[in-house]
Amino acid sequence: KRQKLFNWEAGKMEEIFNARTFGEGMHDILGSSDQILQIVLLPQQSFFTNRNAVLYMSSNISLNNCKRKDSPMKALLQNNGSSVGYAGLKSCDGRIITVSPIVQNGIIANEKNILGHSENIKLVKNKKGWKIETNVGNNSSSQSSQKDVPAIELLYLQSDTQVIEKELGKGETIQINATLIAQSESVKEEKIRNGFLSLTGPGTIYIHARAGQPPEKKIYFLMILSFFILVANIYLSRLLLPGDEDA
Repeated sequence: KRQKLFNWEAGKMEEIFNARTFGEGMHDILGSSDQILQIVLLPQQSFFTNRNAVLYMSSNISLNNCKRKDSPMKALLQNNGSSVGYAGLKSCDGRIITVSPIVQNGIIANEKNILGHSENIKLVKNKKGWKIETNVGNNSSSQSSQKDVPAIELLYLQSDTQVIEKELGKGETIQINATLIAQSESVKEEKIRNGFLSLTGPGTIYIHARAGQPPEKKIYFLMILSFFILVANIYLSRLLLPGDEDA
């Protein structure tokens, strides 16, 4: 049963303030396949995302550009008011995945699939993507008056299609003909024949539910092909034009 986030009857506001978490009660995922993330921000609470992912927000929420070495996100949603605010986020048409650094330690995410994260999440870039860490217990970035209540820090990913989530046991190997959204740091990967990728556990993997190359690579290839065809046509048309004759 879906929880209604914005039902501010008597007692509901106090319940939300006491939660001070991005866990249950502080976010809602709307839709079944083409999903939207709806978050609640307490006074002085922040959320990192990208500007083009913001669909809507309440009037007490500000959206500003930001730059952090420990996050690929380029925008900051912040509640500067004295009442609860909200925002709706979506980066593409697909499923939203919630990742908790405490439960899923050492997850590495593909940058293009990161929708946003709460304020005390720290991301470290490596060769595979962005490794998710957390500054739980260090609330220096939060000005919330509810500091005595521990926060559950979360990161949100979004795929442009459905997602297959699989837990690999120790030594278990799977071969995939698809792209990864995220994976545990403990998962070992190796490119093998025919474009397949071999993944060996232990760890969790999130796979695009689409075989072969992602659509952006195919589109890029078609754009280059179209450009060369256009240039060739122009060159041939000039060769076939009759030469200018003196009057």
